[in-house]
Amino acid sequence: QAERLAAHLMSEFSIDDGAKSGIAGVQAVMCSPLTRAVQTCMIGLRPLLVAGPAGSDHPQIQMVELNPNLREKRNLMGKDSSGKYIGDRLAEAIRESLRTLYSDDPIAAEGLKDIELDLRLVRDRWWIGQKESDDALVGRIEDLMAQIRYSPHTSIAFVGHSHFFRFLFQRYLAATADVLNSDGSPADAKDFLSQKLSNGGAVRCQLNFDGEAASITSTQLLFDTSLVD
Repeated sequence: QAERLAAHLMSEFSIDDGAKSGIAGVQAVMCSPLTRAVQTCMIGLRPLLVAGPAGSDHPQIQMVELNPNLREKRNLMGKDSSGKYIGDRLAEAIRESLRTLYSDDPIAAEGLKDIELDLRLVRDRWWIGQKESDDALVGRIEDLMAQIRYSPHTSIAFVGHSHFFRFLFQRYLAATADVLNSDGSPADAKDFLSQKLSNGGAVRCQLNFDGEAASITSTQLLFDTSLVD
C-alpha cells in the first residue's frame, strides 16, 4: 500500500494544479515512531523526502519528525502499539527493517537510507507499558494540536494509525464540516467517526484554530482511499 501511495504522489508532479490533492505541497512531515508507521512514511512519502532530478520542481523536505503524540492507542497486551528503542538505536532499527523489507531490491533500500529522521522527541522512552486511558489519549492529541497550531508550517503531513485518526475525527470533526469522498462526492460524516482509513490511505483535512478549541472544518479522502470497518 505504501508503494501505491508513492506512485500517487509521483503523479502529483505531472498533473494540472486543479487536479492536485495538495499533498505534494506539504512543508513538513510528522510520523509515529512505531516501525510500521515509519516504514509507510519513508516508502509512501518518498517523493516528498528525496530530491528529484536536477532542475525538477519536486520539493524536498529536510527530515521526518518522529512524534510520539502520533503513536497508536496502547491497548492491553497490544505489542504492536509499544516501542522498544529510543534515539539513534531506534533510527538504526528502522533502517534495518527497511533493508530486510527490501532484501530482494537493495537499490530501493539504498534510495531510502538518506532520509533523515528528527529524533529530538524520541531520545527518551516515548511509549507506555500499560493500557492507555481515553483521557491520556486526549491529552497527547491536545499536545499534538498545540504543536500544529504553533508550527511555522501551514501544510503538514501526518503518518500514523487508523484507530488514532478515527479518535481524532471523533473529537475534532465539526458538525458543519465539508466531508468528501475521493471522487469529490459528498460523504457521510458519521462514517469518519465509526470506520477506519484503509491501509496506506490518505485524507486531507483543514483545521481551524479560531477560538479556544480546534476543529476540522473540511476533509476529503484522497486517491483510492476508502473507509473500512
